[in-house]
Amino acid sequence: MKNNKGFTLIELLVVVAIIGILAAVGTVAYTGYTSGAQKNAAKSNYANAVKYINNELQKCALDRNAAGFGDDDFCGSSYDAADVAEKAIAGLDSFTNQYSKCPNAVVDAVPTACEGVTGDIEAQGFVIITDTSPDEDNQQVTVSMLDSRGGETSTINITIE
Repeated sequence: MKNNKGFTLIELLVVVAIIGILAAVGTVAYTGYTSGAQKNAAKSNYANAVKYINNELQKCALDRNAAGFGDDDFCGSSYDAADVAEKAIAGLDSFTNQYSKCPNAVVDAVPTACEGVTGDIEAQGFVIITDTSPDEDNQQVTVSMLDSRGGETSTINITIE
């Protein structure tokens, strides 16, 4: 009678195959989770940028002595859409783009390069704030974001009164 202690080759191959299948499924699931998290972070940046601009403009409308956009003199001054866009971008400089890892997700145009980031910069995930006023009497700021690689864009126009 043989007394072999250990595993047969078949048993080891079955275990390796099971581990390989679990790793493949886990990798696909992880990629889906990170992709979803990136999209949600970009959507959150976009929604927060719109809320921030609306809140600061409302603050100025209610009290001309308020510190709009973190500037003590902003609400009391004569500001236009370009000033609002500039102050909003400066005020939201801590937002990061989870797609490109650029230090700033809120910009006035999609950058072609970012400090510390190698390779091509994708437009996806950037929140773009621009002055889109048709004339001096109709001041407006446009906040937009490229939602996905397919080119779907979320855009909102905020009128400056």
